[in-house]
Order: sequence, then structure tokens, then C-alpha cells
Amino acid sequence: MLKKYINNSQGYTLFLTFAIIILFSVIAFSLVTLSMNGTVRNTTREENVQSLNLAEKGLDYIVNDINTSLADFTKSGKSKDDFIDELEKYDKNHPKYRCTFDSNGNLISGLVVTTSKASDQSIACIKEVHPVYDEDGELNVLKRKLEIVSIGNVNGKRKQLTTFVEIGADKVPEQLKYALTSQGNIHLNGAVQITGDLRFNGSLTTYEKAHIINDNHHYWVESLKPSMKSTSKHSSPKIVVGNNSKFYQVVDKLTNKERYDRIHLLNNSVLRNIEKDKISDLFDTSVFDTAPSVITTDSEIKPVDIESKKSAYKYERNSPNTTDLQSIPDSYNISSGTYKGKRYLVYTKTYLGWCGLVPCTKTRYYVPNNTETFVLLYGNFEFDRLATNANLSIKGGDRTSTKVKINDTLYVNGDLTITGKVELQGSIFVNGKLIIENSDLSANALIYVNGQSGVDIQYSKINSLTYKNDNGENSNGTLVIFSKGKVELANNSLWSEHDKPSEIYGYLYSDQELEIYGVGSNMKIHGGIYGNRITLHAIRGKSSKSSFSNSKKYGDDYYLISEKQDDYDTYNSYQSPNDSRCSYPNKNNQQKCYKYHSRLQVHYNEDVVATYLQLNRTEELIYNVDIPRYIDKQM
Repeated sequence: MLKKYINNSQGYTLFLTFAIIILFSVIAFSLVTLSMNGTVRNTTREENVQSLNLAEKGLDYIVNDINTSLADFTKSGKSKDDFIDELEKYDKNHPKYRCTFDSNGNLISGLVVTTSKASDQSIACIKEVHPVYDEDGELNVLKRKLEIVSIGNVNGKRKQLTTFVEIGADKVPEQLKYALTSQGNIHLNGAVQITGDLRFNGSLTTYEKAHIINDNHHYWVESLKPSMKSTSKHSSPKIVVGNNSKFYQVVDKLTNKERYDRIHLLNNSVLRNIEKDKISDLFDTSVFDTAPSVITTDSEIKPVDIESKKSAYKYERNSPNTTDLQSIPDSYNISSGTYKGKRYLVYTKTYLGWCGLVPCTKTRYYVPNNTETFVLLYGNFEFDRLATNANLSIKGGDRTSTKVKINDTLYVNGDLTITGKVELQGSIFVNGKLIIENSDLSANALIYVNGQSGVDIQYSKINSLTYKNDNGENSNGTLVIFSKGKVELANNSLWSEHDKPSEIYGYLYSDQELEIYGVGSNMKIHGGIYGNRITLHAIRGKSSKSSFSNSKKYGDDYYLISEKQDDYDTYNSYQSPNDSRCSYPNKNNQQKCYKYHSRLQVHYNEDVVATYLQLNRTEELIYNVDIPRYIDKQM
């Protein structure tokens, strides 16, 4: 019995051992199977990610290849027609970028991109080319929208992307896209207010003091750092810089004059280096608390070749189809009226002569040089084309306007002077100097100034002149000036209240350095500024020849103390004044507003682009292409 029990027990033990072995085998097999399935899934997932990455790589490769080719093509400057011809090569039948699909619509050949593994595959091509239209619905012949297909294939795992990318160039010079542009350095001293973006290839310095010269002595008026605001509530302002651009903050060292000089020399004795990620340190962010973003580019800023524009404007008295425009006898005044065709200004002088045997009055005609000045005075003048070898003065009264409309071109070999109340429309080339003085000017005009004496704007305001665009709609005109010499703005709304600036609707370009003071003067520029070097000075609030509450004296003059310049209020957005002092409403419908206006404000105004495109009479060479713009991506 005992033996039988023992035998039964051993048999049960043997059975249990086999059962356990089988159970663990099943578990082990299941774990191995699960592990292998997980490995397969991970491998598949990884291959899918790698395939997508290769498709993205193919897309980037073909876009960069096309844009680099266009950039190389335009490097030495190309005409509009040449650039359009080059663009047309990048169509769906371009041999390098042509697509081939199988019957299921899968890409099988195109531009092959080199991969790290021979078994991997990355291909991209242009499937279709679509036209691009501007915001006003006009076809933009300098741009194309490419429909690009790209694939990535890793061990048979395939991903295919369809992406729409816009390539091409702009119709306007680079300078007209920004509030401030410089091939060199930009120096912002004091509470300069900028609405828009900056573009420069040199360096940027900012300082919380504004420079003045009083009785030949240099002073630094305590103020605030400059401030920047975007033209859009949906984005921060941008600073577009060259690869070697630097950022500096000015420090209080050396004498006032030495500090002023060494800022322009970028001397480290008065500068502290600021890294790009600390760009907010350069600006007053008490109201505009979004710091500008920094974008680096290797594209150049080509200067405008002003001299080359002359041939489109200049003609002589003996040029074909030219008729004399005679001044009033014994006067350089021109009678108001409408003058069609090509006209040349001549001076008329009466003298006593003989008509046969009888004495009579006769007229001599002269073509004066630029020691004499013709005058358009009190009236309405309209010309198709007009030219003079002398100076030209356009004079209005304090209340009576002189209106001048140029349908094609005006050429002035001497100086052009504008005074009084004037309305000016047209495209103009001045071989001498442009002077706008004591003027209430309303303009929709493009003026090239070729003289080294440049442009002088004093005691004036420049208003927008409404005109009819090509669609018959009202548009806001501006004054766009391209000058070979200096552009000087001085004594505009001098000592005026902070909220009563001289409004200047215009774009000011100088091939030389450009320096503007908004300390005693008070200006609001709706447009933009370009200079080989730009220096701007400003304070916020009141300035005066006499003492006032919360003022501080510098030399003989008085300025609001910096502690008060920094004052601001918070409003509900619907209560807030609609001006440049205010931030955009936040999510709680609140916004901050500086209490005082800056005495030098630059607001980018895209109307300058429309004025340029409407009035430009010469073809601009294209030197740069735009950064490709990715519009839509589909898998």
C-alpha cells in the first residue's frame, strides 16, 4: 500500500513537472512573440518616421537647389524680362525637376537626393506651376507657386508629400519693405518710437539718452530706450540682420562729444555687447512688452543707382517732339494751365526792334542755366513731360494752393524748391538739390535727387495726397525721395506740444549718413528711412525754451525729466486712444499707453510701395530673390 502510494506520488510529481515546463514554455513563447512583434512595430514605426524625414529632406533639397540657382542668376543684376524668362524654366517639364508617376499616382522618378544608405530613396519634383496674385488681384509675374511632390522610402516603407512653395522676387527695392534700413549701422538714441521692422547689415546701438548740440556744446538729455511695435497685432516686430551684425548698448563713459563720436566708430570704450537672445535689453518694453525677433540673412542691400535714372527724365530743347514753354515776358513766371506733349522751359524777354520801317516790340527766347529760377506760382498746372536747364520753384500761399500734376516726367537740371501750400503729383528727377521749406505740402510723388547737396526739409509738414489708382479707387499717396546726398530734417514743429508733430507722409532715402533729431523738433514719419548710416535722437513729452513743471535744463533749453517720460496708463481697449503710444489689447481686453508721445516717430507705411510702383519710370534690376515661402503641405 505504501509502495503504491509512493509510486502514485512520483507519477503526480512527474506530471506536475511536465505541466510546469509546458506552461513556462508557452509563456516564454508568448513573450518572445510579443517582443518580436514589438520590435517589428518599432522598426516599422521608425522606418515610417525615417521615410517622412527623407521626404522632407527631398523637399528642402529641391527648394534650396531652385532658389540657389535663381540667386546665382540674379547676383550681377537682371532685368525684369530676363528674370521672367528664367522663372519660366522652372515648370513641370524642366528636365531636372520633371515628375514621373505610376498608374496609381505614386512618384517613381524625379530629382534624386543622395541618402546615407543605398537602399533608402528620396526623390522630389515639380508636379505643377501655379500663378501668384497680389492682394489686389493683380498677377505677379515675378513669382511662381510650385506644387512639389517628394517621397521618402526606407525598406519599402514609403511616405509622399505634396507641398506648395512660393518663389521669386519683389517688384520694389529692398529698402521700401522696412521702417528703417541701412547697409551700415543704425544708432537709436533716446525714446525713438518705431512701428515696423528694421533691416541692416552692420550693427545696432541703443541708448537711453538723446544727443543735442546747444551753443556748440554737446549734451545727452536723459530719456528712455527706444521702443518697437509691430504693424500687426498678430506678430512681434522683426530685426533682419547680416551674418556679421552685432548689437550694443551705450554706456556712460568719456565726455559728451567723445561718446557721440565713438558711438559712430563702434568703439568698445562706450559700448557693451548684447547677445541676440538678450535683444529686449536694448529696448524700452514697459508698454510694448514683446521684444523684436532677430532674423539673419546673407542677402545684400543694393543701393539705388540714382544717376542711372536720369536718362528716363532728361531731354534737351532740340530733342524730337519738343515744344517751348515760354515764361511770361520779362519774368520767370509760368502761366497756369494744361500743357500737353513734351515741353521745355524757356525765358522770354521783350525788346524794341523794327518791323520793316516801323519800331515794334519783339521777343527773345533764352534757355537759362541753373543760375536762374523758373516759378510755378498760384494756379493749377498740368504737364505731360516738362524739363528745364535752370532751377524750378513751386510756390503756394499760406492759404492758396499751387497744384502741379506731372503725368509722365519732370526734369530739373538745377535745384527744386517747394514753399507754401502746394499739391504735387508725379515722377521727378532733380539734378541739383531739393529744398522743402516753410511748406504745407500734399504729395503723391517720386523724386530722385542727384545733387551731392541732397535734401533739406525745414519748418514743413508733408501730407498724403489722395489719387485714383488703376482700378479707379481712391488711394493714399506719399512722397518718396531717393537722394545721392544727405537728407536733413530740422526745425519741424520746433518746441511744439508732444501731441502736435509735423506729419511727414514719405520715404526718405540717402546714399550717405542720415541723422534726425526729435528733441526740440517733433516729427511723425509715415513711411520709412534708408541711410548708409542712420542716427536718430528723441525724447518723449514736452521740450521748451522756457522752464516748465518737471523739466530739466540742458544748455539754454528745457526737457521733460526721464522719470515722467516713462509714465503710462492702462485702459480698456475700447476706451484707449488709437495712436502709436498704445500696445495691442491683451486677452483681458486691456492695453497700456505711454502718457506722452515720442518727438520722433517712424511708422512704416506700405503706401510708399504703391507710390513707387505707380510713378517709377525706369526698370529696376533684380539682384536678390525672396526667401521661399511654404504655403501648404499635404501627406
